Parts: sequence; structure tokens; C-alpha cells
Amino acid sequence: MRGIVGTRFGLLVALVALGPAAGCSMGWTQGWKLDGEIPMPGSPDAEALRVTARAADAQAVSREGVEAEVRAWKDVLRAAPQDYEALWNLSSAYTLLGAGYARSIGEKGEFYRKALQSAERAMALDEGFRNRINLGAETWDAIEVLPAGQADAIGWWATAVMRMYNECLSGVVQETRKVWQDRDVKVLAHLQALAPAWGGSLAIYDRAVTAAAMPKRAGGDLAKATTLFDEAIAASPDSLRNLWGRARYLATEKSDKDGFQKDLSRVVGQDPKAVPGPYGWTFLFQREAADLLAHESYWF
Repeated sequence: MRGIVGTRFGLLVALVALGPAAGCSMGWTQGWKLDGEIPMPGSPDAEALRVTARAADAQAVSREGVEAEVRAWKDVLRAAPQDYEALWNLSSAYTLLGAGYARSIGEKGEFYRKALQSAERAMALDEGFRNRINLGAETWDAIEVLPAGQADAIGWWATAVMRMYNECLSGVVQETRKVWQDRDVKVLAHLQALAPAWGGSLAIYDRAVTAAAMPKRAGGDLAKATTLFDEAIAASPDSLRNLWGRARYLATEKSDKDGFQKDLSRVVGQDPKAVPGPYGWTFLFQREAADLLAHESYWF
């Protein structure tokens, strides 16, 4: 799969060429309704399997590497079906597959659905959340009862929704599904209250991307986006995603070539081992930043 270069044109071509099957709806079977993994026979050492899965992140620099990480966390679940760490890490890994290694729009959407389902399985470990669901609440409404210990599940759920909306739907369809933006904003507001720095200040970043990427009639506002990106970067200066996002979504819209080059050069120039967060995501943002710099004439 090519990097981020040509995304807007590439998605349009794919959707036109492949028709409705190429897109992805904003619906899925909730994670708590799915069957779990087949239990591992014997008396497996769940902690040893966790150590193996954590180590797999260092090799998550290709589709095969991320798929191996997915298998490793699934092995943990075969030994410990209620393992929260395994479930939210599965959500992260599936989101990474969709963001960097999907071979089609349809497959991208499927990875994001699996990310949502894994996060929902993690949320369903919380009794208060389960009670709200059993009373008929939707996921995005029930999330408001989750405590700070569920921040990883909330954050990856919101990330998968945001990426599915931005990457799988055409601009016209996005405007007819704007309710999903509103739901994501609600979820991220709860995350902001629980853990404002989670994921490099994801709640602020998501609002910044929306303000930069959407047309004015749908809430786009470049001045607001500028303020929000600055706020996200000030709050989480070590986040490569914030710098990458400001270059990709804001600098390109403002025709700010100098800002584009400075932010992406900072991303590429970081020591990946010193950046907080999953290494697979650090690798992806650095790869895509280099790709953007190598093809800046496409954007300017």
C-alpha cells in the first residue's frame, strides 16, 4: 500500500472503480456480542504470553509484523479471556492495520470494525457499562460511566471511529453521517475529563483535524484548527501524531509549505525508541512523514 501521498485522489478512484462494496458503513456488531477465542489447552502462563505480546510491538513495522502482534494478544485472550490489556492492545493493533497496511477501503473498514469490537469487549468488563447497555443505552452513551482505568479502551474506540469516518467515507457521505462526529466528540469529552493527556491529547487533536479537514458548511474553520493544533502540541510535545497531523491536515489547507516542512522534519528526526507510545505507531508516522516530504509537490 502507498503511504499517505495521494490519499484524496486514491480514495476517490477506489470508490468509483469498485462501487459500494469499496466503502464502509458506520455500523458493526458490538464486541460484547461476539464469541471469544478458543481457550488454550492445559494451564498456559498468561503473564509469559503477555510478555511475548508486548515484545511483538517492536516488530510491528509491516503488515506481517502487526498481524503477528494481533496473534500474540489473541493468545493472551485464549489463556485469560477477560484480559483488559490484551483487549485494548488488540484495538490498537487493528487500528494500526487499518491506518497503515490495509489493501483496500473495504479491508480498512473491516480492521476498524475489529478495533471497535475489541475496545467494546474491554469496556464490557466494567459492570456499570454493562448495566447501561442492558438498559438499552448505545455504546457512545454508556461510555460516560467508564472510569479512568478504561481510558485505553475509550481512546482506541474513539480513534477507530474517527479514522473510519475520515478514511472510509467520501466527503459527500461524511456530511450525511455527521452524527458520528458528534458521537465521537461526546466520547472524547469524557476521555478529556478522565485522562486529558491520553494518546498525545487525542481529544484536542481530533477537534483540530475536524476543523481543518471539513468544509466551512460542515464546521470547518482553519483559524480554530490552528489554535487547537497549537494547544495539542503544547500539551503533548512528544506526540509525533500531532506534528504529522498539523502538517497533513492544516498546512496543506493553508498552503503553508514552510510549516509543512518544519513539522514533518521534526517527526522524521526523532529517535523512535525515545517517543512514548506503541513503537508500531511511531514507525508509521515517521514513514508517512518521510513520504509526505518526498512528494510535497503533490500538495503545493
